[in-house]
Order: sequence, then C-alpha cells, then structure tokens
Amino acid sequence: MTQPAPAGVDAAASWFPQAMSRTLRNELGLIPGLMVIVPPVPATGATEVPDVVGWIVEAAASHEGGRTRFDIALRRKAEASPSWQRRFEYAADDDASRWRKEIPAAVAAQLGVAPKAVGAGDLGACRSVAAAEYTLRAIEAYGNYRTRDDLLRVRGWLEQALQQEPGCVEARAQHVMTHVSELSNRWSTDPKAQMELADRLSRQAVTESPLQPFAHLARLQLLRLQRQIDAALEEATTLTRLDPSNSLFMGRLAALQYDVGDAPAALATARKIQSLPSGTLAALQQGLLYEGMAHFSMGEEQQSAAVLRRLVALNPQNSFAWLMLASIEALHGRDPEATAALQRYLALSSAGQSIKRLRANETTIPEGKFKRQRERYYAGLRRAGLAE
Repeated sequence: MTQPAPAGVDAAASWFPQAMSRTLRNELGLIPGLMVIVPPVPATGATEVPDVVGWIVEAAASHEGGRTRFDIALRRKAEASPSWQRRFEYAADDDASRWRKEIPAAVAAQLGVAPKAVGAGDLGACRSVAAAEYTLRAIEAYGNYRTRDDLLRVRGWLEQALQQEPGCVEARAQHVMTHVSELSNRWSTDPKAQMELADRLSRQAVTESPLQPFAHLARLQLLRLQRQIDAALEEATTLTRLDPSNSLFMGRLAALQYDVGDAPAALATARKIQSLPSGTLAALQQGLLYEGMAHFSMGEEQQSAAVLRRLVALNPQNSFAWLMLASIEALHGRDPEATAALQRYLALSSAGQSIKRLRANETTIPEGKFKRQRERYYAGLRRAGLAE
C-alpha cells in the first residue's frame, strides 16, 4: 500500500515513512517507546512512500511544527480506529520533542533537521519494512495476549521479523519479553532451558546495543524474574540515564529501590516521576503510588495515607491503593474508614472478587481443593489488620 508524497521542492524534507510508535503495556496502560524507522524518502525524485502500517506520519522540517503534524497523523488514525484512541491521547501528552531524538542522522539530513545525540545504528530500530511490519503486529498482539498460544503467535511474528533483519534490536528485545512472560506465567514446558535461552538473548541484546533502552528493559524484567534484584537495579539505573523522562523506566527504578529496602531513594524517585516534563496523568499516578509505598515502609503512615488519598481521588479504580489505605486506616483504629476502603478494594480487585466468592460459598467449598486458597486470602487480610 502506498500514499503519494506531497508535491513541492520540500517534499522529501516534510515526509518520511514511519513504521510505528511502540506500545508496551504495563499496569498503567499504553506507553510510547522507540519508533521504528524504515528507509527514508530519497532527497530527490520521490513520488510515493511505503505506508507500512496503514498510516504515514507527516514530519515537518521545523522543530516547532513537527509535533503538531505528528499529532494530526495520530488523530487521523484514532478517528479511523477507536482502538488507537488511547495511544493518541498518551502521545499528545508526551514530551513535545521526544520523538525527534529517535531520528537517525541519515534520516535527519534528508529531513533537513538537526539529528539528536543518539545516532543511526545506536537505537537498533528496524529499518527493513518487512521486519517493521512483523514487529508492529507482534507488539500490538503482545499487549493483548491471554493464553500461551497467543504468546507463541507473538513470538512467531518476532522470529519472522528477525529472519528479515537479524540486527533489529526492537524485535530482539520484544522476543526476550515473550520468554519472560511465558516463564512468569509458568507456561514453560522446560523452564530451566528457557531461562538460560532468555538470559543469553538478553545479554546479547544489551551487549550489542547498549544504547537501546528496551534491550535493557527486557534484561531488567528477566533479572527480576531470576530474583537478581541488585543486577536489575543496575539495569533500571541505566534505563533512567538513557531516557530520564520516561515514567515507565523511572517507575521500574522506584520499585527496585523499594524492593531492596532503600525507601528514601524510592521516595526521591517517586517525586521525580511526578515532576517529569511530560506531566501525564499516568506518570503522576505511578509517582504517587511509589511515594505512598515509600512513606509506609519508612513508618510515615500519615504521610502515606495522605498521598494515597490523592491517588484514589485521581484514579478511584486503583485497587492496590485502596488496600494500602485500608491497612493504614485499620492500623490507626479508624474502622469505618478502613471498612469503606476495604469494600472499594473488594469491589475492584480480582483477589477481592475471589474473596467475596469464597465467603459466599464457604459452606459448599470442598475442604481439600480450595482450603489453601481460602486460607491464603484470609491470611492476607489478617496481616493487614482487616480480619480476625
């Protein structure tokens, strides 16, 4: 599928093929990542460009106009496909110049713009149109996988992308993530061998493309799975150096600082997340959550409760924040507030739904099969001071 390039002397400078905006999902929703650059429009004689994902991003030669045209292209796609609406809303909130740093020097020269510090080859983005198409398809599907078969289908597309372009670190990093997901879901038929394979692949990606953030992210996820928290903390630190404005990376750092017991560092990182230039609602919520957790671990329960109340006011659907808030209220003897917060948690969380079902069916649940599950849920409530 092709679309005509605009007529005029600056046609090559105002258009270039753009494969995608990466859509890794985390608990806070869609996040943007590296863009995959496909071969640029020739400086002269260009009459059409490949439309590798069904849409063309219009890139202006001027810094001021670039983001506006980029948003217009995203909005057009969002209007045509409701599933793109959240992606557009996030991109519109993102740092206005962030996408430009991902333009390699060779492409930047043809666009007539100054290249950023990260040059061609450092990002490891797919430059083959076929590899970019397979990678995009895989990333879209990865965000919605539910079963092992779904995950294997994603991996198959990534393997096809790597056949087309073995050096595409974008695809290689996502390939490692599929192994991490399979292991974390306990779907692997040979966990030991798969862990060794994922370890080797992630090391290779980081070694060969040290400036590619998502190679480090894949490595970080694997190290967390292996319980190598100190090594994962090093990867998180590297990530935040590569992209200090990325709330996902900062969130990973805060979580690991919390895991190793460095609550003051986690608190400082959480506050940095809230002051990121992008100023997105997702980043603010993430920062508030880690700030509340850090205060709590430092014994500052009143400060934690105040932060968590801000969080649930912003996002009443955050079940974990309600559970923490219920715990704090119960510790301070505020039973009505604790009960109200616990009810919100039970109404929202999958664990809460399970507790309610267990309570409703206590007399009919076979003692053997469900006893451990029921005891585990009640033990959690007792530890939180919410059940006797």
